[in-house]
Amino acid sequence: MRLLLLVTCLIFLISCAKDEVEGPVVLRLATESLVEGSENSNKQIIILRDNNKNSVLSLTYQITHLTTEQDLDLQAAQGTIVFEKGQSEASIPIQITGDPHQELSELFKLTLQSTASVYEFQIVLFDDDQPAPILSDALGFFTPAEYPSMKAFWSDEFDGPDLNLNSWTYDIGNGCPNLCNWGNNELQLYGDQPNTIRLSEGKLIITAINDFGIYRSARIKTKGKVETTYGRIDIRARLPRGKGIWPAFWMLGSNIDTNPWPGCGEIDMMELIGSQPETVHGTVHYENVTNKAYQTSTGSTSLSSGQFYDSFHVFTTIWDRNRIDWYLDNELYGSFSYPTVSGNTFRLPYYFLINMAVGGRWPGSPDDKTVFPQELIVDYIRVFQ
Repeated sequence: MRLLLLVTCLIFLISCAKDEVEGPVVLRLATESLVEGSENSNKQIIILRDNNKNSVLSLTYQITHLTTEQDLDLQAAQGTIVFEKGQSEASIPIQITGDPHQELSELFKLTLQSTASVYEFQIVLFDDDQPAPILSDALGFFTPAEYPSMKAFWSDEFDGPDLNLNSWTYDIGNGCPNLCNWGNNELQLYGDQPNTIRLSEGKLIITAINDFGIYRSARIKTKGKVETTYGRIDIRARLPRGKGIWPAFWMLGSNIDTNPWPGCGEIDMMELIGSQPETVHGTVHYENVTNKAYQTSTGSTSLSSGQFYDSFHVFTTIWDRNRIDWYLDNELYGSFSYPTVSGNTFRLPYYFLINMAVGGRWPGSPDDKTVFPQELIVDYIRVFQ
């Protein structure tokens, strides 16, 4: 009898010791993201309990908005969930408000609270809708000035007589590696003269000229004036052509002064080399945060007929918290999902640049068939969030 009592006490002590070793309850999300869908739906958020499973655990929960909105994305809610003894999984109901309009992914927060602890999780609400059909007129393709599920953040329609210096700054200099900070071995001199950059009939026109053997062009940026993190960026433009011509719409990380390229990151929304006037590229450049190695990823698309010189097209970049997608005339042609080695490079503020280079490592130098002047004509740049 005494032996049985001793064994029983020993088992009890081991059990107590095990509970003490397990420590505070560990909860984690099995549902780290949800898909919005095009219709209203009821879904479940699954919570997992990793330890202390031999006890009953009661928690209150609260679903609150971060970037989501009430009635437009999902319903804020509160309630109670219970993990019964031996239960490792519990679910929380959530009402999702679906719609057929393309938008960026958004965040909401789930807070769980027991008598001893508070747990907070962020959950991503992904959008799975397709872009609206592209519009067209006699001059080419265009996109709407607004989207039902996005808010206008910033735009420039280039309607004034002069460049809006509240948004833009002229970059003055050349493309050689020793005299400036954009060393691609370019040949042009960037300036602000009317013969290289002007506004006319609601368009920004950057002109590359051959001034008696000296190539001149223009480059502008919004650094310190217009900066953003995430968004849909639409740029309507007609592009130049000819060997050695290199127009680009792109973004640089706003921390470039303290985190030099490629550490700051670069998002190229559109690049074209004039010897391939039917093909455009979307690219990212960044630094591996582990070993500091340079990394890049690119996507390309070509017109089935004609050249980008012939008419206006819309170059769209949808920059989200987990990926970047490139579209031509609302047709997806490239995607980049952030690898772990990119760190937070693409989750920080960026500013915009528009330029037309002449020469450089990629396009090479103009030849005797390159016609000057060449014009990059931009109808608008619009940013939605």
